[in-house]
Amino acid sequence: MTPRLPTHLLKSSRNRPTASNGPLSLLRRKSTVSITRPACDTRQMAQPIAFLSVKGWDKDGIESWGKWASLFAKAGYESCLVEVDPKEAKESSCSSKELLEKLEAELSSLLQNPSSPSPFPPLLISSHLSSLLSQTYVSSHPLSGLLLLSPTPVSALHSSHSSIFPTEVEEFNYEPTFPLGLILEDGEKLCERWEELKDEDEVRVAWVDEGDAKGKKGFQKCVKWMDQVGL
Repeated sequence: MTPRLPTHLLKSSRNRPTASNGPLSLLRRKSTVSITRPACDTRQMAQPIAFLSVKGWDKDGIESWGKWASLFAKAGYESCLVEVDPKEAKESSCSSKELLEKLEAELSSLLQNPSSPSPFPPLLISSHLSSLLSQTYVSSHPLSGLLLLSPTPVSALHSSHSSIFPTEVEEFNYEPTFPLGLILEDGEKLCERWEELKDEDEVRVAWVDEGDAKGKKGFQKCVKWMDQVGL
């Protein structure tokens, strides 16, 4: 029988968390952080994992990462599920660059988890449009690794998602000095930047069946990639 995960609740109105019963959760404005921890009798792994979703950018939201977080907990990993609310940043931003920079600052604050300090920066996992914030974040913050599922290409973002991005989005130019992985569904193509990084062996790419990126096969590909890159 699988032991139940320990459950606690942290809520914050500004910077003062309080404890209660229920899933461990930190609330900051309308952005949220939920922690999934392994059972006490499970071997604890030192590498923290963070899942990111920007509210309204991914159709399934942060809840779609719950299965992966549970599977990682069984393997001894603590997971942090972060959902960033972009409303305030969007209303005060005149450009896509300004929007992403404000969301980056919010994400940086949310990832400073006082309940589980670790000497290692997290492995950050995201998908689709939320991968834009992940790549903005890694451009100026340390990560142990970055895994993107079906990341939305930067090209033509303004024309295809003008309601979110008021101006053109510049292509990322960060150097992947950290493990970088992609999981794509059958039929998806690599954009020019990913092709270049793949040719230079700076990104590992795996494909899964359509609709299974966040399913069991996608998780297996993730674990295999982590083993390959030493995470």
